[in-house]
Amino acid sequence: MTTARPVGDSEDAVVLSMVFAVHGDQAYLDGAVRSVLEHPGRDVEVVVVDNGSTDHVPEVLAELSQLDDRIVPIRLDEAVPQGTARQVGLEAARGRYVWFMDATDLLQPGAVAAVVRLVDRRSPDVAVLDFVTGGSLALLPSPHSPLVRRIAAAGSVSVEAMPELLDLAPWWWSLVVKKALLDEWGIDQRGQRSDAAFGYCALLAAGEVTATASALYRRRRPFNTVNSPAVTGDEKDLLDAVATVFSFLSAHPVIADRRRFATGRIVGLATQRLNRLPASRRRDFAERLIEVSRRQIGPTDALPPGRVTALRMRLVRGGHRTAYLAVEAALRIARRLVLASGRFRARLAPRLARVVERLRLLEYSLHRRLPLRRDLAVFAAYWYRSYACNPRAIYEKLRELAPEVRGVWVVLPGVKVPDGVDSVVVGTRAYYRLLARATYFVNNVGFPDHWKKRRGTVLLHTHHGTPLKKMGLDQYDVGGPLQRPLPAKHLSRWQRWDYSLSSNLLSTLVWERVYPAAYRTLEYGYPRNDRLVTAGADEAAPIKAALGIEADRKVLLYAPTHREYERTLRQILDPVALARSLGDDWVILSRAHYYNATGQPIAKLAGGRVVDVTSYESVEELCLAADVLVTDYSSIMFDYAVLDRPILIYAPDWEIYQLLRGTYFDLMNEAPGVVCRTQAELAEALTSGAYCGDVATKALELFRNRFCAWEDGMAAERVVRRLFLGEQPPLPLRPPA
Repeated sequence: MTTARPVGDSEDAVVLSMVFAVHGDQAYLDGAVRSVLEHPGRDVEVVVVDNGSTDHVPEVLAELSQLDDRIVPIRLDEAVPQGTARQVGLEAARGRYVWFMDATDLLQPGAVAAVVRLVDRRSPDVAVLDFVTGGSLALLPSPHSPLVRRIAAAGSVSVEAMPELLDLAPWWWSLVVKKALLDEWGIDQRGQRSDAAFGYCALLAAGEVTATASALYRRRRPFNTVNSPAVTGDEKDLLDAVATVFSFLSAHPVIADRRRFATGRIVGLATQRLNRLPASRRRDFAERLIEVSRRQIGPTDALPPGRVTALRMRLVRGGHRTAYLAVEAALRIARRLVLASGRFRARLAPRLARVVERLRLLEYSLHRRLPLRRDLAVFAAYWYRSYACNPRAIYEKLRELAPEVRGVWVVLPGVKVPDGVDSVVVGTRAYYRLLARATYFVNNVGFPDHWKKRRGTVLLHTHHGTPLKKMGLDQYDVGGPLQRPLPAKHLSRWQRWDYSLSSNLLSTLVWERVYPAAYRTLEYGYPRNDRLVTAGADEAAPIKAALGIEADRKVLLYAPTHREYERTLRQILDPVALARSLGDDWVILSRAHYYNATGQPIAKLAGGRVVDVTSYESVEELCLAADVLVTDYSSIMFDYAVLDRPILIYAPDWEIYQLLRGTYFDLMNEAPGVVCRTQAELAEALTSGAYCGDVATKALELFRNRFCAWEDGMAAERVVRRLFLGEQPPLPLRPPA
């Protein structure tokens, strides 16, 4: 065994020791270790035990060790049980707390800092952490998230106060344990499948357990994970771990009262493994489980909740092997039957859904024979995803100027609208009745094909941005290998429009060419920008306060566009790294495109210097709160320019975007401010002040004159007067030619 130890750090300075035992998994080690080293402090060390790997793990570990001296590499010449390798790492660890981690897993950004703060503040025996599972694009919460949140809300708990704590024992990667507790109670990791025993022993010995409800750990089980029974263990080794827990309880009478909370859960864990075994191995497993457990389960031990689990405990305690196996076999059959019925329902459900849909369409066609309601208007935005954009501004002005017209929003299930706003859920009977009878329709995208436009109805298509990128027909007229046929349904959708809203000359010319139909263009400006035009100097303060941003800090809004030609979402700019470059005076609001929004709550990173505002409803409010905008090719630049505040274009992939999506003008030469092609250039422009210098200011002035001249704060009123009141409102003043 060889060990390399960094010099110069005192043992007291290390708060947290991250311990890896690695056997294979060469493709994942670098990412796992780097996710820890994202934390810059010297209060963490990373102990990596190379458990006799025969692949490229030694090379990967050597390269990592050269990059950061907080890594403590340990090489075992021959593979040993994985738990024994973890014990080697534990004995080398110098931190007050130890956190075992799998080489295939990742820490979420800020995880180490959050754990260090937690243990420094509370000094618990064990800290429990929530985690997520899966890849970066499909993360699932852990099954114990509600329990972890309860612990976090309580502050600190014990096994007596919350016996459900022991349900967390198998999730050993979510436990941060005080090293002194392990030393005092003689808890170690030796053996195969020792992780199962480790979790139970640590929680049984702990006097105080606390938690953080944030999901700080990402659990991944890739299909190519190295799984060697000689290293990772099998079912026999799991029963050894069960015996270890019972021996631990017997050796420490001081916690004897906690036995009654543990026995049922331990037997339940072993039974889960039994049900995954081939039939030929179940009887031997059951015999060994009964042998290990029956003498350890006392007559006063609490039976676990539920009739089935209580029966299982009685059978194990009584040594009734045959009956125990029979009960588990019956349960497996019952589970298969439930699964089979679920599959049947899954096949039946689409057929029933189609029948229901046809009945509702039939009802819709009948309601279409009734007279139109001249006092009813339908509003929608972004494919029913939100209450936002131009339709929202028009709706709110309608309530002010023509309250006799009832506006109703169409939304997807789960989408919230403010109190007092009428809404229907798409696909319901109320939805179809609304489509059948309403006179006015306002949308920033399109209504579905099942909506058949009636004579006398009026549809306003508001759009949702100025077209920098190719739109409509131009998306199907690219030539070469990217050429696609124009779907006929697109032409029929455009022909339903009565009015098309425009905010500048470029939009008018583009819309009328790429959406060829007999609608009338309303050159009124964008209603959603009225608020930006009329905003007072004090409007930003309450928005910043709601986001938890101090009034004296500069706010940068980063809002990139969507790249539909990319199969997976990638990070174009690292807002956390940019925040570090800018210093504590700045806060970055990071907002993903609505195609990439996942509904996550507003989250703060990098000590609050980066705030993920993807789920924040009003982008207009974010613009008001921001002192600077950074974007790439998003149409938000045309809206933000109304505020006459600095804009920076961050365009590292301009040539690719221009080639694959196409644009209507050369943004690199006609930008509203400084253009940056690398993140280093962006940081330099911000820290040097170039973003608001004379050149940038002149570029913004030219851009505003070209694209924002019609924005005078009256757009929503013009739309309401024309569409709902039948008036001819004056057009916005045009700048001199």
